[in-house]
Amino acid sequence: MNIVESALGRFEPVGNPFVADCIIGHSFGTETGREGVNAALAELMLGWQQKIAGEVPLIADQMLVDAFPEDERDKVALSVGGEISDTLGTKGGTWGVLLEARDYMLQYGLSRPMMVGHAGHIGRVVRQASKVENMPETIIPSVLPAYFDKDSEQAWTRSRALWVPREVIGSLVLRAKGQL
Repeated sequence: MNIVESALGRFEPVGNPFVADCIIGHSFGTETGREGVNAALAELMLGWQQKIAGEVPLIADQMLVDAFPEDERDKVALSVGGEISDTLGTKGGTWGVLLEARDYMLQYGLSRPMMVGHAGHIGRVVRQASKVENMPETIIPSVLPAYFDKDSEQAWTRSRALWVPREVIGSLVLRAKGQL
């Protein structure tokens, strides 16, 4: 799948989510209120954690952790701190989460990660994960949120019209850095 199709939210589910041994979540935008995409991602992660036998560890960046219901935040095994992605994609973001998640997985002998993210982001997440040394092939569930947060501090996550061009241009920067 090419980056434009991916940015438009077209993705294919991969693998069996019920065999995942950890769930790695990637925030989308900066809104953490109950109606936002990040809250939907948090609920999705918690739902899958309950469905999978053994309550697998949850890994997420701090923005996504902030969207978890307050009484559920302790279910996150690893909260990845640091800056959120900037306009040029030169700091923070997906790559940093993937590196820390990989290190956590190696430390705890995990090898079947499920990736959870916005439908328009997940294709890049999985392609970037394939560039991370020692990151196993990832599982992608069949349902992911595809709506945007009009109030996000990251303008490019407010609408599809702003997201797609930024994602396509940003892919060139990530490729040049060996991260895509």
